[in-house]
Amino acid sequence: EKETDLSVAGAIETGNLLHRVMEKIVTAECTDRVLDRLFENGEIDSIRRTDWKEKIHRLISQPEMAPWFSKDAIVRTEAGIYDAQGNYYKPDRVSITSEGTAVIDYKTGKPYPEHIHQIKQYALLLESMGYSNIQPYILYLDQGLLKAV
Repeated sequence: EKETDLSVAGAIETGNLLHRVMEKIVTAECTDRVLDRLFENGEIDSIRRTDWKEKIHRLISQPEMAPWFSKDAIVRTEAGIYDAQGNYYKPDRVSITSEGTAVIDYKTGKPYPEHIHQIKQYALLLESMGYSNIQPYILYLDQGLLKAV
């Protein structure tokens, strides 16, 4: 049972670290620099750095996601937003391109219904702020799965 607890804790720690990496990546060109910095700080080893570079590059270069990580996109990562009632929200990534406004929430682990509710809430909030053509997505990082909501 202890081993299972440790493997779950390890998976959560890895998921949190991967989430942090994605927060720091503004454009695709930033990916190597972000991972190199984590390696230099001793937060990841060389094997994970190489593995994540390949996986993240493959993930964010997919046709649907590439515009969100291009130099032409206006990007906000982890930018806090208050609603009219004073509630605080923090979408992981908002990318504004010529195609619209993508709001992306990064997740690891199993999909839960709350994930869908959360990203829909972000989309409604952005709409109330005057953004148009809002495209909400959940990106399950560990599975490389992009889910349109």
